Amino acid sequence: MNSPNPEQEKGTMPPLHGKSGLPWDMKIVLLWTALCIVSIYTPVINQSFIRIILALPLILFIPGYVLLAALFPDSTDIDAIERIVLSIGTSIVVTPLIGLCLNFTSWGIRLDPLIISLTAVIVVLVIIAGIRRTRTSPDARYTIPVPEIRQTVQNEWAMRNGSKRDRILFFASIFAIGLVVLSAVLVITLPKPGEKFSEFFILGENRTADSYPRVIIPDISYPMYVGIGNHEFRTVNYSVEIYLVPKPANETIVATSQPATILVKTYSVTLSHNETSVIPFDLIAQDANYNRVDFLLFDETPPGHDITGLNRVNASYRNLHLGFNATFPTTEFFILGENRTATAYPETINSKTPHSVYVGVGNHEFRMINYTVEMYLVPQSVNRWDVDRYQRAVERFQSGIIPLKTYTVVLNHNGTSILPLNFSVPDDGNYRMDFLLFNETVVGQDITGLNRVNASYRNLHLGFNATSPLVSKNTTAIR
Repeated sequence: MNSPNPEQEKGTMPPLHGKSGLPWDMKIVLLWTALCIVSIYTPVINQSFIRIILALPLILFIPGYVLLAALFPDSTDIDAIERIVLSIGTSIVVTPLIGLCLNFTSWGIRLDPLIISLTAVIVVLVIIAGIRRTRTSPDARYTIPVPEIRQTVQNEWAMRNGSKRDRILFFASIFAIGLVVLSAVLVITLPKPGEKFSEFFILGENRTADSYPRVIIPDISYPMYVGIGNHEFRTVNYSVEIYLVPKPANETIVATSQPATILVKTYSVTLSHNETSVIPFDLIAQDANYNRVDFLLFDETPPGHDITGLNRVNASYRNLHLGFNATFPTTEFFILGENRTATAYPETINSKTPHSVYVGVGNHEFRMINYTVEMYLVPQSVNRWDVDRYQRAVERFQSGIIPLKTYTVVLNHNGTSILPLNFSVPDDGNYRMDFLLFNETVVGQDITGLNRVNASYRNLHLGFNATSPLVSKNTTAIR
């Protein structure tokens, strides 16, 4: 019959290490981490002291402990007391380093990224520690020596062993550890009130700070958002007033006819401490004389309506301003001369000789448009120097307008296209070229003459005289 284990006779505990798989202390670490995460995200519990009790070891002890377990799997490397003290000191270094790394990422130092990162680091180090301990011989493998720790603490507390200097260092270490833990508890449970302030911000259409309307069309709605965040450590009744402000009076806007500032919207909202409200707002400018919108925030009671203008802005608790350019949609339509300038138009040309002009279209309609350009040659009068030639010209001119060219072009907003037109006139005389611009839909071919001109979106006309170099320039108008 085997004799009983002497340590069991003394009532000591066996080492906390499983026969297979992860060591018991690593299992306890994972269990504690899971319980802490549950306490953080469970309602009611996350507002109680349980969360603090579970979170303190996760921040101040566990990261350093699993790091030391991964670095020193052998029990002869460092003893239990040193491991505990170093675990606290290492955790105080590791946890801020994780926060520092998060600060340089797009996630920032927020609760969710911090919990995910800290949990990932702990899990990875637990796996490494388990692998390294498995590869260490069972005799040298580190386990939690509960009886030895208890005996060491009793000896140190009773000052049975060691020199006076060792005992002083021991108690100094215990005092330092207790001071750190107590400080952490006080900071978490009794946070010092920070600066009292209110957030006031505006967001663009996609609820970001970079999509504000800068160019707007009058009478068109542009969605925006107004945000208020209460960090005043008390419940506050906020009022928001939004004003549409006209351009300053100048040479084009006479001061007496300048439009007045308009109160377009008011909001009232009550927010508790650390509560935020984002309110939708549609920006609409009545006409192009407005170029700014003012947002005024008042806490508690706004001033009376006898306080206006700049005095009301100064009386507000917070104020924001957004400038914009209000403009009506328009399309440029222009003619250029042979050298593509606005100063080289043909005034007198040779008949039956090729000539060229350019027609330009610029889209400023704030949308894509399918344009159609039609160009016609319109006779005005002929030179009466040869009877036969005059009769032929009269017959040709009486036949009506002569189509020259048709273009179709699709332009995005702020897109411009310059189109060439090569032409020649059949006889001497006075002529006019008509340039008709249609957007989207072209009228039917049954609409002709002046009716077609009136149906166009834009129209231009260019007159000139065509003559042969060796003929008289006396002209007779066709009647």
